Amino acid sequence: MCQRWPLAEEQVADYGREDANTSYSWVALYTLQFLNAYIKHDAAAKEFLGRTTADNGVPKHIMGIRFSPKSFAEIMRSAARAGEESAWKAFQSFAADPMHRYMIGEEKTINSLGYAFLQEKNPSSALVLFKLNTKAYPDSANAWDSLGDGYEATNDVQDARMAYARSVELNPNNEHAKGELVKLRK
Repeated sequence: MCQRWPLAEEQVADYGREDANTSYSWVALYTLQFLNAYIKHDAAAKEFLGRTTADNGVPKHIMGIRFSPKSFAEIMRSAARAGEESAWKAFQSFAADPMHRYMIGEEKTINSLGYAFLQEKNPSSALVLFKLNTKAYPDSANAWDSLGDGYEATNDVQDARMAYARSVELNPNNEHAKGELVKLRK
């Protein structure tokens, strides 16, 4: 949350005293609801926090909530090390939380984490994330292509072929997967 302030003498801030007071009131209300939800375990307060700011009646120009994908990455990185079941449960739990319903980019984040594990010489954790991505996003050619890379890194040629073939099926223009299929047939 931020207020727009003048950047130079010739610029004028577009929020006045009334907007500042309104903004302060909303921040105070959200702070109170947060404390009630997590200290007093008040279900109504937790429900309030689970709704969007627009659903709670906050004027659009006053407040917005942004989530850091970093926290999602940290959750998935830790869960991947514990195995497929743990990673899937962590993903489902994160996705089910109403506070995360407007977050985007999970598929890309999971994919990037998988490749980071490959670079760290941890192909088993990479494979966990690549499998999770195809489970969560079964129509993503990129997810299947990455799964092929994961299987290839673990020397599982048969499953790598299957994953690359699925990727090409979803995206016939995927030259990387086509090339890997040719290479794996030799």
